Amino acid sequence: MFKYLYKIFCILFSYIIAYFENIFFKIKEIDNNQFESSLLRQGYEKMVFPEILVDKIDETNVIKSNKYMKRVIISKEEIKKILHKLFIDLKLFEKITNITNFNYSIDYIIYYKNISIDKEDQHLEWYANHWHKDKPMSRNSLKIMFPLKKISDLKHGGIKILDIKNSKNFLLLSENKKNLASFKMISDTNELVAFFPNLCFHRAGDIEEDYEREQIMIQLNPSKNWSINSKIYQKQFKIEPKFPFFSYFFDRKERLLK
Repeated sequence: MFKYLYKIFCILFSYIIAYFENIFFKIKEIDNNQFESSLLRQGYEKMVFPEILVDKIDETNVIKSNKYMKRVIISKEEIKKILHKLFIDLKLFEKITNITNFNYSIDYIIYYKNISIDKEDQHLEWYANHWHKDKPMSRNSLKIMFPLKKISDLKHGGIKILDIKNSKNFLLLSENKKNLASFKMISDTNELVAFFPNLCFHRAGDIEEDYEREQIMIQLNPSKNWSINSKIYQKQFKIEPKFPFFSYFFDRKERLLK
C-alpha cells in the first residue's frame, strides 16, 4: 500500500514541478527546430564532441559503496575544470538550452566504478542494475552520462535506455522486448548521452568478465540561469538526493557564466 501511495505521490509531484518550471523557467522565445533532436522525440540523445570530455582524474579519495561499486571523490578544483570544459568550452550548455528551452542548475556529480555482479546477487539492487525511472524528479530534469574509458562492447555494460514511447508501455513489454528496444551505450571518451530520467526507464547494463566500467553522471535541474550548486563537492559523499526541488531548495547557486 505504501509503495503504491509513494508512486502516486511521485507522479503528481513530477507533473506539478514540471508545470511550474514550464511557467517560470522555460524560455518561450527560443525556437531552434527542437524536434530535430532525439532528446525531445525519444527522451535521450547521444552527443559527440571533437575531443575527450575529461582528462585523468586523481583517485586518492575512493569510497567503497558496496562490493560491486566504488565512488571516486572528485576534488573541488577538478569539478570546476570538468564543468567548465564540458559546458563552456565544448558549449554543452548552449546545445541543451537550444533543444529544451531551459537553463539548468548543475546540482550533482558522481564518478563511479562498477564491476560484474555475481549471478546469485543479480536480483538485488547494487548500482541501478534494474529497470527504473527516477520518479521523484521533475519531468524536465536531465542526466548526463559519459565514460572515462571507452565502452567498446555490450559486455562492458553501458547504460540501457528505453525511449518515451516504450517507457509508457513498459509493463506490456517482456524482458526480451525491453532489451531489444533499448538504446545501449557504446561510447568513446569524447561522447556522452543526455536523457530525461523521469520519462525514460533505464538501467545499468550487465558487465561481463573482468571489465571495470568507469563513468561520470551529472544531474541537471531547470533553473532561471545556468548555475552550479555551491555544495556539489560535498554532495559526492552521499547518495544522489531524491526530490531535487526540496533537496537543493536552500543551496546557494553560482552562475556558470560570469
